[in-house]
Amino acid sequence: EEWNENLIKEGVVGYSYSDYQNYRRSIYENYLDTDGVSDEVYKIISDIKENSSDRYDMMKNLGLYLSGFEYSTEVSALPDYVTDGKSYLDYFLLESEEGYCMHYATAFVLMAREMGVPCRYVQGYSAYMDTSDGTVVKNKNAHAWPEVYFDNVGWIAFEATPGYSVDNGWRVIGSGGGITVPPPSEEIPHQIKTDPDEIL
Repeated sequence: EEWNENLIKEGVVGYSYSDYQNYRRSIYENYLDTDGVSDEVYKIISDIKENSSDRYDMMKNLGLYLSGFEYSTEVSALPDYVTDGKSYLDYFLLESEEGYCMHYATAFVLMAREMGVPCRYVQGYSAYMDTSDGTVVKNKNAHAWPEVYFDNVGWIAFEATPGYSVDNGWRVIGSGGGITVPPPSEEIPHQIKTDPDEIL
């Protein structure tokens, strides 16, 4: 009853508590798959968990750990022995230690799931609003990032790729009150844009 009253106050119609429970159940059934990890990777994951105060802090620390590796678009193809998530993490974390957004987002998702946290891999574009009538999004703006599911909140974007951040949001430029994002530069990391309505 309280659920329905709160939804009505928020202007949400047709979404019952049973719907929420079914959605939550489907998240936990579909976004926790794991191939397991080696002892070395388990140690890394355990260290991150032990040094985190809660699930959100654990995901931030996971992103910080991975962003300490080297960003490079000049990486070789994965070796033939990388055939699943377990061998991927061994290769990426213990041998290669470099890559670009797809490598970092994949590692984050696999490690978060191993920690028991629902996580998904997302591909899209990192774009900045232009001050003119539109924004041009090019192939070089392609990006991948992980999103983590939190009960009663929804999917939240995280970042693990060196040089990228989800912490810098839209900014107000000038006194006109318009909201825009300055063009990318050396000082401002790329920003992932997600629709807030999809996050909550």
